Amino acid sequence: MATLVDHVTSCECEVVSCKYSYVGCAAKKMKKDIKKHEEEDDKHHLHLALQSVAIPTLSHGESIVFKITDYSLKRRNNEVFTCDPFYTHTNGYKMCVKVFLNGTESGAGTHVSVATCLLQGPFDKHLKWPFTWTITVEILNQICEIGIFLAYIKHNVDQSSRQCCMEKFVSHKYISQNSMILNNDTMYLRIKKENRDYLPWLECGKQIHTKLVKECYRYANKEPLVFKILNYMLKQSVVYCKYPFFSAPYGYNMNILVYCNGHGNGRGSHVSVGIILYEGPYDKMLHWPFQGTVKIELLNQLANDNHHSTILKPTKENDINIGKIFYIAQFIKQDQLQGHGDRQFLMDGTLYFRFSVSTVATPKPWLVCTDS
Repeated sequence: MATLVDHVTSCECEVVSCKYSYVGCAAKKMKKDIKKHEEEDDKHHLHLALQSVAIPTLSHGESIVFKITDYSLKRRNNEVFTCDPFYTHTNGYKMCVKVFLNGTESGAGTHVSVATCLLQGPFDKHLKWPFTWTITVEILNQICEIGIFLAYIKHNVDQSSRQCCMEKFVSHKYISQNSMILNNDTMYLRIKKENRDYLPWLECGKQIHTKLVKECYRYANKEPLVFKILNYMLKQSVVYCKYPFFSAPYGYNMNILVYCNGHGNGRGSHVSVGIILYEGPYDKMLHWPFQGTVKIELLNQLANDNHHSTILKPTKENDINIGKIFYIAQFIKQDQLQGHGDRQFLMDGTLYFRFSVSTVATPKPWLVCTDS
């Protein structure tokens, strides 16, 4: 018996993998031949190693940005954009992202669809399956440094099922109305890798909005919301409130923006403020254009009075629809921020803004879901 065990462990006819399989060598030979292969095929192994280094690695906290040009033409031609492959980590899963510009499945013809795809990689046999990571795909804002649409795509797939798709990522209508997404017929997307258990309640293919309503979103009709701008003197571009909000339960999906160095006829002399409406899960239940008022206050940091405020109210000439910015160019002069007496808005480089929303129209009650 001992002789048989020794034979099994040392048999020269046993088929084994090349020791460079971790960089992609697929060779399998008998033990008596494998050493010769490893020594004589060194150029091939070096090529595989260099190839694996050339493919970017998506380490945690890092991201990959790619751009799509000629969006309108490619959409009309039903083109699918595929980014260059990348690894999730060193010796990790090999992936790519596909963007269906004219949509696919339920999003065909109406939305841009996005899919994350697992590719056959050299390290697959060393990795844990099924693949259960979350990949974030983000459309970048070309005006300021915040994203507009996020797709949290959580995988739970084995090696035979390698694609996970969000069919209704962002609508064509919203893109056409929004220069923050599409500028010179070009859009930018960013890919990030999240922790394995990041946002576990999200399921593949679900719109992020429907899941964030109960988790993160706030309602500006219940009580005024406050956000602050740090290092105001260093800000030369537009600043958005970090988290969008709803005007009310089942309301408009909105955000506040502040042009620190002014906008329009207030550029260089005033602080400008405004609002923007995003595409939201309840849009079909709402009346359009936006019907209501938004109160924006620049807060006095010395006492809870003498705040500087304005009311944004749309008119027939300035209807507010999805993707459209409505702003007050000359909200306050920049030289008035320091204030005087018991009124001071800028302290330690920080400004505080408070805002609330009052909507005239209410959602169509017969369309409100009770199981959401």
